[in-house]
Amino acid sequence: MAKLAQEGELEPGTIPVGLYRGVVRPIPAVVRTGTAVYGRGDLPDDFAYIVAKAIDEQQHLLQWKHLNFSYNLHNVWKAYEVPLHPGAARYYKERAT
Repeated sequence: MAKLAQEGELEPGTIPVGLYRGVVRPIPAVVRTGTAVYGRGDLPDDFAYIVAKAIDEQQHLLQWKHLNFSYNLHNVWKAYEVPLHPGAARYYKERAT
């Protein structure tokens, strides 16, 4: 699992109890973190900034749904192979300072 995590955009994690039928104990696994929010190429920078800020400030609303969304304030700006919108990048840069 460590090798898989190093080779891809993965990290060590667990499959939680009850996520799939028959999972009755946490199972070590590699996991991919995050959920991408997509926008069109012509999305205004200010709007992308506002969306990134709103998601960051209201992340508690994303946790208690049928499928939880991942939001890690330490690596949310890592979009992996999905390009980060300049407006969102500006928000995360400001937040880090």
